Amino acid sequence: MTDERDLIEYEDPQILGEIFPSRMTAGSDQRKCSACGTVLPADQLTVIKHRHAGQPKGHLRIYCPEHLATAKEWTEGGSTSQSGKLGPICPNCFTAVPLGTGVCDMCGEQVARALRGHMIDTRYDFQTDTPAGRDPDSYSDTLHRYHRVLWSKELPDGTRFDLEDGRPESYLVHSSHRGQFWLSSDAVVPSFPHKAAAIVAMLDEGEHEAFWNLGYTIGGMMIWPGNRIDNKQTINGARGFHPRIADRFDLTVECIRRHYAHERSPLSDVLARYDDFFALFETFGGFDFFLLQDLLDGKRVRFAIPFNNFAMPSVPQDLATYRRYMELSMEFIHARNARIAAYTQTN
Repeated sequence: MTDERDLIEYEDPQILGEIFPSRMTAGSDQRKCSACGTVLPADQLTVIKHRHAGQPKGHLRIYCPEHLATAKEWTEGGSTSQSGKLGPICPNCFTAVPLGTGVCDMCGEQVARALRGHMIDTRYDFQTDTPAGRDPDSYSDTLHRYHRVLWSKELPDGTRFDLEDGRPESYLVHSSHRGQFWLSSDAVVPSFPHKAAAIVAMLDEGEHEAFWNLGYTIGGMMIWPGNRIDNKQTINGARGFHPRIADRFDLTVECIRRHYAHERSPLSDVLARYDDFFALFETFGGFDFFLLQDLLDGKRVRFAIPFNNFAMPSVPQDLATYRRYMELSMEFIHARNARIAAYTQTN
């Protein structure tokens, strides 16, 4: 059986109904926008094969006319303008716009204004621009850019937490009178494909994939100090390897809450090693710098599994518990994505 992905080149937009004629008469699930779910005739949709860390043959995404303009390769690429540089694509007529003018020569659309709200695309899956078999935390240029844009802002004391590209030695770097910090990226909401493999196998088709992929949108990402101190584990490493945390973000944030309250937790030692980082935000409330409000109920953490004071096990042990964990985790990521989108439109 022919794999559709073999029939299309990478980053080469094609009319869905023309490149895949069978989609013209296919069911609605084969003719809907990957970004918003809108169902349209196949000749009104565009398909693009993106590179994807988890799919060696690439990942097909379908775009309605509205969201075609927000596809990464189109907002940053397109045809060559008179200056010789690439301009965005007009969301109205799909004509390349001269870089710097913000106005489509073909239809007069104010493209710069139309695209401003999409500088951070909260639907973007960072596996898309990551080479097969590689980690988006290290290899997605889009994720690197999003982190730098989102978190370069004022700290509670008014200091600008400006981030610079530190690659290849470091992911992101901040230097100011508050100190020098080397930051790394981390996908913080695990779906436990290995630790809960038997349970994951009982999910309906596509459920785990949807959970996994959502975790690689910006709502599922964080930055932590990435430098080793005294050759000991970083926060990212410690929270992944500690059996009472098992990489869970809700439990990690509870440890951070206790750190600010001077209470013990399974991560007390590693958080204390990076106390200068947490001091930047002054209080647990200040740690909302990273737009984590949707993980909290007031000053209390909302746990995806009923909290038992870090007693084992931290990984879901049955299907009902896993589904609860998955649903609440996805609810948090969706809510944080919405908060990030609102923040970028007002800042």
